[in-house]
Amino acid sequence: ITYKEPENPEYRPFLQRLKEEARDHFNFSVQDGLMNFIAAAFHDGVLLYAHALNETLERGGSVSDASAITRQMWNRTFYGVTGFLKIDEQGDRESDYSLWDMDPEQGNFQIVANYNGT
Repeated sequence: ITYKEPENPEYRPFLQRLKEEARDHFNFSVQDGLMNFIAAAFHDGVLLYAHALNETLERGGSVSDASAITRQMWNRTFYGVTGFLKIDEQGDRESDYSLWDMDPEQGNFQIVANYNGT
């Protein structure tokens, strides 16, 4: 079981830009794989934090009140480069997963089921 790779239209261009930036600025080649999803999810997390911070400040809160900022991120939906995501009332992200199974004759893995958490 692993994270399901997003299929929304923003994801592939994000990955392409990630690879280009890594190559151009760090002389590093990014390979396809789970790490790309993690980078995209981190990107979405930073955007979600920025929205929560702005909302906290608009309500007269402080940039140093981490608890208030965190609470602003709970129980909400958000659309980012990984697609539609939902943070529940405990602050947990509802995620999509893929179940992989190995083909014993070919020796490779393939997706046999997907779970949509949102």
